[in-house]
Amino acid sequence: ANLFESKKNSVKVSFMYDEGKYMNGVFIIIIDGISFMDSTQSALDYFEIKVVDLDKDDDYKEIAICTYFNDNTEYLLYRFTGKKIISLGWITSMGDPIFPGDGTVKSSGWMGFWSYDYEFVLNKSKMKYEPIYKDEYPVNFYEGFDGEIIVKESFNTYKERDKKSEVVTKFK
Repeated sequence: ANLFESKKNSVKVSFMYDEGKYMNGVFIIIIDGISFMDSTQSALDYFEIKVVDLDKDDDYKEIAICTYFNDNTEYLLYRFTGKKIISLGWITSMGDPIFPGDGTVKSSGWMGFWSYDYEFVLNKSKMKYEPIYKDEYPVNFYEGFDGEIIVKESFNTYKERDKKSEVVTKFK
């Protein structure tokens, strides 16, 4: 893999389940003789390694350790600097996330009866990917839906996230 400054790198990843723990496992990443140990709690269905390019404008390509359980995919992200391996955190997605190469990761989540899209962005001061949630999400219903929604219990939407702020809409 070409992980840093377009140089060929030797990459090896070893995974072991924790004894007595259902989906938990530990793994060791070794890149050019430099090792990093980490763990996961969702490696039931598979454990996969991918090379991704999170930001095409930098000199790095990253390692993504992908684990899958049920409808949730977790990607643990790592960068090799040539001298050390650093964890960039983890992202989750309902399916495969999209790595557009602009430093963001496009993802989706499940809310029980609808899915939502959001993204992860690298917090450069912490060197960790963090989710960016929207205040509003469009809810796309099935084809042929006439648009009428029946509210079983009244609720308000507010101008700010604080319930003391101005009420925008009162649903009855």
